[in-house]
Amino acid sequence: MKAFDAPRVPLRSANAKKLLAIINREYGTLAFCRKWLEEHMPKHLAALKNLVDAGIVNEYPPLSD
Repeated sequence: MKAFDAPRVPLRSANAKKLLAIINREYGTLAFCRKWLEEHMPKHLAALKNLVDAGIVNEYPPLSD
């Protein structure tokens, strides 16, 4: 999920900027899973890792049933 108090970090990757715009528009600060991002951006893993490393998006382990 996107951190509520996420820092303003300059992103160098165009894909990371695009993915952040999608996350802001579709989910805001609500939790989401990687699978849901595939419909908006098929190759999103590197951009998502960039956002996690920058501290903009928090990662959580998958929930087991």
